[in-house]
Amino acid sequence: MLALQGVGAFAARSASRRLTSRLGTRTVVLAGLALAAAGTLPFGVTDGPADAVLLAAGLLVRGAGIGIVTVLTLAAAYHGLSRHEIGHASGASRILIQLGGALGVAGVTTLLAGQLGSPGAPTHVAFAHTFWLLIASILVGLLPALALPGRAAEDG
Repeated sequence: MLALQGVGAFAARSASRRLTSRLGTRTVVLAGLALAAAGTLPFGVTDGPADAVLLAAGLLVRGAGIGIVTVLTLAAAYHGLSRHEIGHASGASRILIQLGGALGVAGVTTLLAGQLGSPGAPTHVAFAHTFWLLIASILVGLLPALALPGRAAEDG
């Protein structure tokens, strides 16, 4: 079922280029963050036995949002760099992505494990709390996304 998130990411990456040329990087990344949050929402509101179709749709939407955000923020990182600076930027961005992913997974897993270790805590509540934290972290990403370039005509 997790493969659906990858399918969503792949499909969105293809469409993001066309959208970015029309709307600008900032607008498309903000939309991608909104999609990622909306796709995570079904996981935060489940209360026990979950609807597999709703969660599958959530994974597709979440994957689309994450795919858009990842591709466009990486592309924006290279904006304005000279040819010889791109190699260093590529290495640094890959390191940061790997480190951020590992720290994020470790943090979420630790949070979830701490909640599951509480006596009498229902499992679905622990998972819901953890997914709400993920939604909050996605929404925090809205602030730096506002600094991304808009359409070329807007930027001057």
